[in-house]
Amino acid sequence: MCEGVLEWWDLVKVRMRAFIIGYCKRRKREERREVDHIQRLLELEYEAGNLGGSFDWERSTALKAQLRELQERKARAFLERAHSGFLEHNETCSAMFFKSVRGRQSRKVMHGVREENGSIVRKPEEMVRVTTDHYRGFFKEREIDVEQGDVFLEHLSRRLPEDIREVMEAQISLEEVESALRRMGKGKVPGMDGLPAEFYLKFWGILGPVVLEVLKAILETGVPGGSMAVGVLSLLYKKGEATDLGNWRPLTMLCVDYKLLAKVLADRLRTALPYVVHEDQTCGVEGRSIRWNLQLIRDSIAWVEDRGMPLMVAALDQAKAFDRVNRSFLFRVLGRLGFGEKFIGWIRTLYVGAGCRVSVNGHLGDVFDLSSGVRQGCPLSALLFVLYMEPLGAAIRADTGVEGLLIP
Repeated sequence: MCEGVLEWWDLVKVRMRAFIIGYCKRRKREERREVDHIQRLLELEYEAGNLGGSFDWERSTALKAQLRELQERKARAFLERAHSGFLEHNETCSAMFFKSVRGRQSRKVMHGVREENGSIVRKPEEMVRVTTDHYRGFFKEREIDVEQGDVFLEHLSRRLPEDIREVMEAQISLEEVESALRRMGKGKVPGMDGLPAEFYLKFWGILGPVVLEVLKAILETGVPGGSMAVGVLSLLYKKGEATDLGNWRPLTMLCVDYKLLAKVLADRLRTALPYVVHEDQTCGVEGRSIRWNLQLIRDSIAWVEDRGMPLMVAALDQAKAFDRVNRSFLFRVLGRLGFGEKFIGWIRTLYVGAGCRVSVNGHLGDVFDLSSGVRQGCPLSALLFVLYMEPLGAAIRADTGVEGLLIP
């Protein structure tokens, strides 16, 4: 017996995943038997011809066509699994294609991990252990200066209008969830439950009302389901020494039902950003483009060069920016900007019991808590980070010692 809809939904997902795996295995065996059968028929035709009997050219041609069709279908499936952009250009399994696939796959393979004492481990279970310990410590909550945070919050003067706040806290609808699903990227690696967006889309007529009830239950109870709370941390190599975990970018693979809820909340949050985020920030804000800031830099340089004026451009790159977000301060920012307690509680729900498992060359580590940061791969993360940075921007604009450059 299940105690509630969330426990029942987790059980349903486990059974659906088991059924799908079994179905795919049966299909694989059937395809293999079909190929073996066609190849055997072709062998019999050639054996008959070699022994002096009649050779049926029409039958052998038809068998070869069937075999070619099966092989092309298999190759096409491989192309789709490889997430190749060449699919749009009818690319075949050429040498160039396999070279590009190997290049992408090599960025995901770890051949060794350096421990804190400097030694390098190469066994799969040891690499998983070291990587898990690294990120368990990395995602621990860090102490912050609360009083200094209050100083930054004082510079925030914009407030969300009352009517917008009420719209954001309205009950979610089936239309919202379906719209979020249809705009979700296809061909993506699924989360812990193994169910991709294409599965939900195919059976949405059946699953839609069920998923809506599950999401409503999560928002009402403030606790996400078991598999929804746990993501799989996939590592992508950037540059530098490959054994240094600091040179790998962590991406979180999340379950589609979690991403549906996050995307619905992100859609609502996106409508509110223009009211509370200063025009200096352009990322993720409706009606603005991140290209505007690039154009501003270009125009500023041209402006001072034409007039012989001095100018210094400072570009600051924040290391592991998403991963270092302090959530308690983030929620204080949301409250200061006028977001309702109900909506803030919904955002907070997505991080209740948040956990992660590291994936190293296909081997999964133990679950550990994510006590800080916003998840790479979550539809909400970029928008929350924009809000998280707003107090810093407001403090800089309010500082009389920072004059900046004013151009028309």
